[in-house]
Amino acid sequence: MNPKILKCSLLIVLIVSVSVLAATPFLVEKAGKWNIASLTEWLRLPSFHSDISQDLKVPTLKEQPRDTQITTEGLPIHYWQTANGVSVYFVPTEGLPMLDIQLSLRVGSAHDGDRPGMTSLLASLLDEGTGELKADDLAEQIEGLGSSYGFDVDRDRTVLAFRSLTEKDILNTGVALFSRMVTEPSMHAEAIERMRAQSLAALNQQALQPASVAYQALLKGLYGQHPYNHPALGNREAVAAITPAELQAFHKKYYVAENAVIAMVGGVHRDLARELSEKIARSLPKGEKNPEVVDVSPLKEAVNIQLPFAAAQSQILVAQLGRVAGDADLFALTVGNHILGGQDTSRLYKEIREDKGWVYGVSSNFERALRLAPFYIGLQTAPNKAQEAEVLVKQILTKFVSEGPSDQELLEAKRYIAGSFPLSFSSNGQTISLLSDYAFYNLPKDFFNTYQKNIESVTREDVKKAFEKHIPLNTLVTVVLGNTS
Repeated sequence: MNPKILKCSLLIVLIVSVSVLAATPFLVEKAGKWNIASLTEWLRLPSFHSDISQDLKVPTLKEQPRDTQITTEGLPIHYWQTANGVSVYFVPTEGLPMLDIQLSLRVGSAHDGDRPGMTSLLASLLDEGTGELKADDLAEQIEGLGSSYGFDVDRDRTVLAFRSLTEKDILNTGVALFSRMVTEPSMHAEAIERMRAQSLAALNQQALQPASVAYQALLKGLYGQHPYNHPALGNREAVAAITPAELQAFHKKYYVAENAVIAMVGGVHRDLARELSEKIARSLPKGEKNPEVVDVSPLKEAVNIQLPFAAAQSQILVAQLGRVAGDADLFALTVGNHILGGQDTSRLYKEIREDKGWVYGVSSNFERALRLAPFYIGLQTAPNKAQEAEVLVKQILTKFVSEGPSDQELLEAKRYIAGSFPLSFSSNGQTISLLSDYAFYNLPKDFFNTYQKNIESVTREDVKKAFEKHIPLNTLVTVVLGNTS
């Protein structure tokens, strides 16, 4: 997660042909389960890098007609509600006989309660069997249809993804199977223990990784007792204690139509897409909508965390509570972050990597969440340079917040972000990821069509004011992990 959610070191890249990658979401393996990792995150596209979902405050789409095309130019987004009220967003495409479906549920690690890791463990069990089908039988059926399944969990949501060929019989069979997996997981004791063991193994591995340990300490420093204070995998004690009855109750409470949003991208007619979305939505019990996660309290004082750790390099994180989805400063912060540390021509990179030679890489990032999400600067350096590097990072940040960017920096950043924006929709996999964010975070209906214009309209003063507002310099959280002597 560069990390939006810190990934365990067991991640491996699924090697696929270029032609398949162009049409397929990038997949990674976490704790033995295939999970979705947004291509926008993997590619680190500046125009969308953890920014696409930080939407402007907008009215609810309940004002939209029940069946309508939201956009009239650019990306053709169709919107409707199913009979039981689930919002559906659909983009038709041509050229590939594939349909991507992402079902987003408003349940993430912030809903784990006193069982951190509950949401992730439950999601990992969905393809471990349904009804009379065991895990191997289920995998064989999915593979036999030429389909694929994946999941991801972040702070606010669980995303369940299904991909299928567009031949109608295959689609109908696949969607029926996907719906059963989501609504009727077997959760056999054997499967629970298998997935628990994989989660525990991943947590053990994280405990050996300096970046993971530092990030977890950062979350505690930023959030204290707030539900955002732990990564999606949770912790060993909680995962070990989760019972089958707790998993079943959690599933019953949160996997409901009131918490669901559906995004669809692919080569089918809208009528068929609507028919399929009705089948998925109809399989979900109505349920009750989750209450919103409580607000995050602003930090009252600076926090400095020193963590001894046997590692060749020191990990340094300098952070603040950044912004919420719905913030009007999205575009100014996007441009500013690009200039500060969003790419390899940024101020941080030039001064710390190129001028000083202290690091191989350094970056800044605004994460995504419904409540205040982290902004942080991260780097690794030799232990004997850690103190100097920390001081220099804070000097660069302070100067940027107080003075803003130069005219030339602003021009180049806006040109790059706006110019690379169309590439964000170059495959079905990228489009479904962005559409899923658009749907879940209720972005303005013209968000994609006006994105470049809004980026191009950002001024130096906009950037300066936005960073002064969102990055108070007197309450930064700093984590230094490594040889701290």
